Order: sequence, then structure tokens, then C-alpha cells
Amino acid sequence: MKAHPALDRGTLAWLIAPLTASEFFENYFEQQPLLVARDQPDYFRNLLTLADVDRALTAIRPNSDEIDLVKRDSPEPIKSEDYIAPNGFADPVRVASLFAAGATIIFPALNRRLPKLADLCAGLEGEFTHPFQTNVYLTPRENQGFKVHYDSHDVFVIQAAGSKTWNFYRTPIELPLHTQSFVPSEHDPGPVTCSFEIKAGDVLYIPRGLMHEARSTDKTSLHITVGVHTYTWNDLMIDAVTAMSLGDPAFRKSLPPGFARMDFDRGDARVFFDELLKRLTDKSKFDTLLDVFADHFVGTREVPLPGQLEAMDPAHKLTMRDVFAPRPHLIYRLARTAGSKHITLRACGIELTLPSTVENAVRFALKHPSYRAGDLPVALSSTDKLTLVARLLREGLIERKGSRTKC
Repeated sequence: MKAHPALDRGTLAWLIAPLTASEFFENYFEQQPLLVARDQPDYFRNLLTLADVDRALTAIRPNSDEIDLVKRDSPEPIKSEDYIAPNGFADPVRVASLFAAGATIIFPALNRRLPKLADLCAGLEGEFTHPFQTNVYLTPRENQGFKVHYDSHDVFVIQAAGSKTWNFYRTPIELPLHTQSFVPSEHDPGPVTCSFEIKAGDVLYIPRGLMHEARSTDKTSLHITVGVHTYTWNDLMIDAVTAMSLGDPAFRKSLPPGFARMDFDRGDARVFFDELLKRLTDKSKFDTLLDVFADHFVGTREVPLPGQLEAMDPAHKLTMRDVFAPRPHLIYRLARTAGSKHITLRACGIELTLPSTVENAVRFALKHPSYRAGDLPVALSSTDKLTLVARLLREGLIERKGSRTKC
């Protein structure tokens, strides 16, 4: 069966259907695991196949940072020199031999290589506004790559082929930070709390901190782990303190001399600390802090730009008949300082400064799904409108969808 035609592949709703995005955020996100078992083995057929993984290994030839091999029961960890050739790239023959011997092949951040996975991340980033990354795991039948552990980031597990049995345990640290990594000697999993099999076409959500393990069944397993690398309130608070420290010397004062001595009187220091907290509460500007995070996300976000080379071909001269549309999953930030005659546009890792007179035209161009240059809602000449559209096209913010004759 094919994916539901009404759902946009790459969106959260498509990933977890029939559950809705609002149900997911209300009842599952950062709270509890979710299994969507849909009995549709071909649901993710157009996303990743075993043939895609074979090409990633044999044609793309990943370097040492783009492939890893692990095996839970291996007496010695598999070393990179066991499968990386002297030229620094993976040797497909050695990798295949280790796979045949029970090793799991991991392709970290394969979304940087495969456009379909890049589209998936871009779509989910557009909804979450947190960075996403895909790791791909190919495990031979009846084998296991990792022992029981937890991740310090949330994940969606997309089962593309085969199946795996998943066991879940306790959560030793609720919503761990990136610095609170799993330590085997410190984090006892305890007994299994639940167990189930995930099959091709199914998807599993695992909140960070939940201990788990997975083992392939009698079939080779191919799954995609889609990691959600969230910004946290902790990150925002750290930035708030940093921002205050830059403007208020009280935050930059040293701790009192002798503070580490057993006989140190902490009374005055405690009063001073409370005063700093009050200043932080009174003077921190939430909107400004959140704008910094939003600008950082938009400014560093990488999105697929298929067709950009063709769009810039000098042979394809733009006309007023050409039809344009925003890039899929585009997120942008448009700002204007009070009294300024310019606007700042941030998107796809770029920053543009444009006259404030074209603000409405830019908003129109980045919002409407289909338009021609002449449709822009500003009092500009046809030449100027086409120039603006050409600029947005050149920066990869919009795409040309063809041309049509006006009726």
C-alpha cells in the first residue's frame, strides 16, 4: 500500500498517521514512547530501500566519518581500520564481510548524502523548528548492534525493511541534557517494562532518556533513526545569563575570596546571588532571547535546493510569464528596525538587506504557492518586480515552476 495521498511526505502527520501532530505533541512528545503499527510494509518504500543503502556503500563510498560498524557480542570492538581502506574511504568488500559476520552497518547523517532523507529532515524541521538528522542502521538477521542504553536526544525510528524486537526499560534521567550521556556503570536499566516488534512500514517514537535495546528478527533489518536535536530552556537560560553578563558588571565579579574554605561565611554571598537572580528576572528580555535562537536556527539551517543550477542557467531568461513558488519547507525571518529604510531577510543560511518598500512583495513571494512576478502587491515597474523575483530565485528562496500564458 502507498502512503496516504492527502499527506505530504516528510511531514510529521505523514510520519505518524493516523495519529495527528496535535495528538502527538499533547500526549507523547517528551513524555512517553509511541508505536504506530500500520501493517503497510511499503509505506516507506519511497524513502529508503536496501538498494539505496547498497549504493551509499558501493557508489558513494563513505569516508571514515560517514560509516561505522558495531556488534554487541563482539569480543573486541570493530575498529575503523578493519573496514576503511588506506585512501580513507570504506572498503565495500570488508564492510560486507563484517556484515555477514553479524555486524550492524551505521551510516551517520546520511541525510547529507541522500536527497530523500534531506527532504524528510527539512519537512520535520519546518514543523518542530529544531534541527534533525538521520542515521541509518542495517542489521543482519538475529543480531544486535548496541547493548541497553538511552539517547540524549529524542528519536523517531522508521522501519524501512525487515523487523526488530524492541525492549524498553526505565528512565534513569528524565529528559537528559546532551552532557548527560548514558554511562553503563551508573545507569542500571532494571527489568523490561515493555516489549514489541516493529515491522516494515511502522514507526516508533522514543523520548530521550528512556533505556532501550533492539534486536533483528529472522530478517535483515533496515531502519532510519531520525534524531531531534532540541534547543532546551536550559540553553535559553544560559544565553540569558550570558547576555546579562555582557551588560552588567555585577555578573562578572569574582566569587568571594575564600569561598571554598570550610570556615567561609556564606551569608553575604547568598544575598548577592539572590540579587543577581532578581536582576536576571527583571531585566532579561524574553522576546530578544528567543529571537536570537530563532535567527540562529534559520541562519544555520541547510535545506535541499534541487534545480538551483538549472534555475541559474543564463539560457533560461526569466519573463513575466514564468510561475514561481517558495521552496518547500522554507522557514524565514523578516525584520525591520523601527525607522529603518531597510528590511533584513534571513533564510537557508543567508542574510539579505532589502529596501523596506518591497517588504510586502517579499512576504507575498515567500508565502503564496503559485504566482508570477506581476502578481507582487507593490507599486513597482514590471522590470523591478522581475528583478526582485530573480534575486529571491538566485538565493534559493523560491523556485521556478514553469510558465503560462495569462488568460
